[in-house]
Amino acid sequence: MQPASAAADVNFTISSTTGWQQSSVNLTAGEAYTLAYVSGSWTVDFRNFPRVGPAGYSSQVDSQIYQGCKYLASSNYAVLLGSVGSSPAFAIGKGGTFTAPASGRLSLRINDGDACLGDNAGSVTMKIGTPPALPAAGCNATAPVNQVRCLADWSGFSDYPATGYVVDQEATWTVPKLTCPALLTEHPRAGIWVGLWARSWGKNSPMSQNTGWLPQIGTESDCNSNGTIAGPSYHFVWEMQSQAGFGNKQQYGLECPKNPGNYLVCGYNSNHTPAASIAISANDKINAAVAFLGPYTAGSHVRTFEIRLTDLNTGQYVQGYIKTDQSVTIDQIAAQGGTIVEDQPACISLNPLKCLGLSINGLAEFNTPIEFTGVTTLTAKGDKGQGAIGALRYNEWVMQTPDGHQLAMNSARAGSARADKPAMSYGVTWLRRH
Repeated sequence: MQPASAAADVNFTISSTTGWQQSSVNLTAGEAYTLAYVSGSWTVDFRNFPRVGPAGYSSQVDSQIYQGCKYLASSNYAVLLGSVGSSPAFAIGKGGTFTAPASGRLSLRINDGDACLGDNAGSVTMKIGTPPALPAAGCNATAPVNQVRCLADWSGFSDYPATGYVVDQEATWTVPKLTCPALLTEHPRAGIWVGLWARSWGKNSPMSQNTGWLPQIGTESDCNSNGTIAGPSYHFVWEMQSQAGFGNKQQYGLECPKNPGNYLVCGYNSNHTPAASIAISANDKINAAVAFLGPYTAGSHVRTFEIRLTDLNTGQYVQGYIKTDQSVTIDQIAAQGGTIVEDQPACISLNPLKCLGLSINGLAEFNTPIEFTGVTTLTAKGDKGQGAIGALRYNEWVMQTPDGHQLAMNSARAGSARADKPAMSYGVTWLRRH
């Protein structure tokens, strides 16, 4: 029989009394696929335990069953397991989107050892398919203004004046709650940043010349952090990143005052007393901003910024000052302000030969769209920081893989990013991991 393509949905029934059962579906390493529960139930001991679905037994029930029979010790009994080709088994449970860890046929089974299948009963049926095809985003990486631009890493919008520079970027959002893959080798993320950027990402821009900087602050929602912490974790994050490797990248802790030379980032409790750390949780409402403090003069100088982030649920906040450790021009660091959602780039989208044996990343799944409100961009015209409001232009950034798979979708902008008008709002919706 010819193997089926996962482009068309295929129903497959898995018996609880048989070990690995090979489906007719061929998967491709690194591609995203879906499994959806259709019907059925099973048990690992029809005399003593009830039937359950592919999500398996609860931890409470699982603890009552002899543990020596599990096929995958890290998962509860009766959880649906998967394997692709000769890849190690991984938990699928009731289904969802997962990434194929290898190329080959998809095989499924109940989490119960081969020697212990004699007292099992029942079966479940799953639907195997791929996420729906997405329309072309119409991206133009070197478009002039008010255009859609595709990148591997982020979705959202940035605003910039026709002349002058940005002195403050601010936004409010809710920390997305993640649904994480079962494989610990997959650690996708959904980072949310407010920050200032270089002039553009087009040809002959500061970023393409490896001279762009990113003073930013935000939150990060991670899955299976570092391949060791199962499930989601949430924290605040800041950086003064340079493409050329100067500054720093993705700092998760406070610098108060560990490095007062370049970074002085402190945390505070709701009563304004110092906090040793700041805890961020899913569904917390966050307000954050980055302000350019100068110097505002032309030429290359060490530039200073204020970063601030407040958890509106707990009242805790972060406030501090960061500066470049190199002399930079305004165009290289404060030409535009943006608010975006960032993924963990999938290794396979960069260079497959360098990715052998490495983890699979991508955009973490958040079921509720991330809604940005109160998005404002304060600009200054000329070189003296006079605070004048100029006409703003914008870039729309669309997260997309090199082969055209769109990972997230932006909603239409409402309002205006200009500080003299009602604040802007828009959303970012999760479409697929990578």
